Amino acid sequence: MSEFTWKFPDLRNRSDLPDLDESPLQVQQWHAHVGDRVEINQPLITLKTEDEDISLTIDSPVMGTIKTLPLVAGQIVHAGDVLAIFDLEE
Repeated sequence: MSEFTWKFPDLRNRSDLPDLDESPLQVQQWHAHVGDRVEINQPLITLKTEDEDISLTIDSPVMGTIKTLPLVAGQIVHAGDVLAIFDLEE
């Protein structure tokens, strides 16, 4: 198995999302746990703005088993932060 590190992308100025320029996002909920097998496009993490006006669920980019979820509920997420590390299925 190979390993994949999933990093949080920079979501500012994306036309398909609400304006997030001034709104830090924090982890609201994980929809899977370390050791779980996930599918591509399976909902994996929900983020929210601190004032809870915007909520955003992000799907898994890969199929594999979750090795690490370094962020916890309530933690602020920045572009480039590691969201998860997966063992990929080939």
